[in-house]
Amino acid sequence: MRCGWTKMVNGTKTMIAKSCEDPSSRIMWDGLHFTEVANRWIYNQIADGAYSDPPIPLKTACHRMI
Repeated sequence: MRCGWTKMVNGTKTMIAKSCEDPSSRIMWDGLHFTEVANRWIYNQIADGAYSDPPIPLKTACHRMI
């Protein structure tokens, strides 16, 4: 049985398998929800400015005024 395996039980989708042994090697743990590693990668791409034009990291674009 794979990690994150689900089954319909009385019309409800239910998790029937254990969690993944190495979630850092997975993108999704149940076919719908991203793992922490995937969420961290997505955040880092946004925070580093990879998807902004011009590419400005959040640390540079959003600084705190004291």
